[in-house]
Amino acid sequence: MSGLVADMAARRDEWLVTAAKHDPATVKALLATLMDCSLPALELRFLALASWPETNPAFAAAALGFFTHFPVRFREQMGTAVAALGVAWRHRVSSRALAKVKAKKTPNAEVTKWLAVVPSALAVARQRETPSPPPGERVGERGPELAKAPRAAAQAAWLKRAEHCSVDDLPVLLERLADAPGTDVTERAVALLHFPTDARIGDAAAQLLARPVVRVSAEVALYSVVALLLAVHGDATHRKAVEGLVKQVQAFTWLEAALPTGTSARAPPPKKTGGPSSEADFLRFIAESPTDHARVALFTDWALEQGLPRGEFMALQRAEGDLTPKDMKRLGALQKKHEKEWLGSLARGAHKGSAVFRRGLLRELRLHLWGRGEWPREDEPLLATIESLSVEGGQDFVVGASWRSLRSLTAPERMLEQVPTELLERLEALGVMEQRLGDERKPLALFSARRLTKLHTLHLEGQWWSDPSGVEKLPQLKQLERLVVETTEPTKWFAFAKRVPRLDVVPGYEPEFRFAFHFEDGRLRAVSCAAPKDVEEHLFALLAKLPASVRRGALVEGATLSVADQERFATLC
Repeated sequence: MSGLVADMAARRDEWLVTAAKHDPATVKALLATLMDCSLPALELRFLALASWPETNPAFAAAALGFFTHFPVRFREQMGTAVAALGVAWRHRVSSRALAKVKAKKTPNAEVTKWLAVVPSALAVARQRETPSPPPGERVGERGPELAKAPRAAAQAAWLKRAEHCSVDDLPVLLERLADAPGTDVTERAVALLHFPTDARIGDAAAQLLARPVVRVSAEVALYSVVALLLAVHGDATHRKAVEGLVKQVQAFTWLEAALPTGTSARAPPPKKTGGPSSEADFLRFIAESPTDHARVALFTDWALEQGLPRGEFMALQRAEGDLTPKDMKRLGALQKKHEKEWLGSLARGAHKGSAVFRRGLLRELRLHLWGRGEWPREDEPLLATIESLSVEGGQDFVVGASWRSLRSLTAPERMLEQVPTELLERLEALGVMEQRLGDERKPLALFSARRLTKLHTLHLEGQWWSDPSGVEKLPQLKQLERLVVETTEPTKWFAFAKRVPRLDVVPGYEPEFRFAFHFEDGRLRAVSCAAPKDVEEHLFALLAKLPASVRRGALVEGATLSVADQERFATLC
């Protein structure tokens, strides 16, 4: 309460000062003037009522009145609604009374959605039902059906499975909880409020806060439902997750007191009675030993027997000999249709068209991790099979022990600083993204202290690499087989053509001027142009700065030059 008291003093709100004394004699006066303030001030007043030590039905009625009339119109005011939710929970508003709250349209779609979802979710939390499975139906038989459901149909399958509120279903339900758009995850979270109290649901709610599927804010209904999940299924082990939520949205301060203080026992995971029996099981089985081809063969056979598209895809990729054009077309069609499902939680941040599968397994991927909602699950089994990874954003994202097959990594400097030494030292290709002007020697100094004995390819990405001195000082320079540099100072890097077997220099001007110089064994082998229009003068100006003996015999790739420019190129090369 110290933070709230400080707010009271800072705002000089006498109402808050009075409420902080928790004097029952002042309740009537407090309620009479509760709404006589702005919505931001009302948020603090509701938080003060949520912290009242004794349950008071009059406070519950005040929160209910707020939901009924709902003065909030814009998302910036939704902190007040979240604080009112805390009052309604703390002072035990009845589910019957909440039934009177009706959804209404507001100028903001998120506000409208919140009012349609959260009061009804609170009613569920206040009066939970735990129906039994229908007679003669064994819940274990529904597991594979949910596990293999494609993402488009997964919501109906998930909700159907959750109807029975069976704790035996929780492992597969929680595994797929966050593998959906934010609106679907919200609906799933509401369904979990019906379940008997179970700390595993609290664990899943805490994970949604650690790896949010959408941005964390007061107006997003999902996080109010997650707060109710923690109030119902949480325990003391989730205190850190709640504190993190409060730091982001002060209106959830009430949850710190609402979180149960004890520690619930976790049911042990069910013992395996045989080998893998679902796609998720097989992916975890393969992740334990990604180089074991026998495990992949078992998965392929099982998937074919189940009639899964993944089985056909894996069988085609694992087929010996060359594939026919018809086979290649079929592979492309299967991947296009099912890739999002096959990428699991990696699909959240996957760059379109970057996923590469080889012999049935995911091997290459480019991720855009600008928000935590795009991060994959920490226990994602697909991490273990990826050999080449490129990451944009994700400054705090950690590539760790789960990436067992990783051999090539391109990432921002801050992210590379957190990569364990053991993983860095097994990399064969390393890329450093420098997307702003600065001292590019700093990220390279990070590798000078590492052995990196297997490193043979270095990619400096991001156009700001203008100073070659950092590369010149690298102890690994002599072992490099290839150096790729994106730079606004291409001529400074031409000298490396004699120091590494292969050098690619990509001038970093405007996007439409994309071309590259490809050197092999000290000589210019080719110049590639992605867009020939207006690029010639830049190209010829740089060519002229190369010694004639270096550029002689070079070819043009990827563009058609005019007749005059062809003659000019032939003269130079």
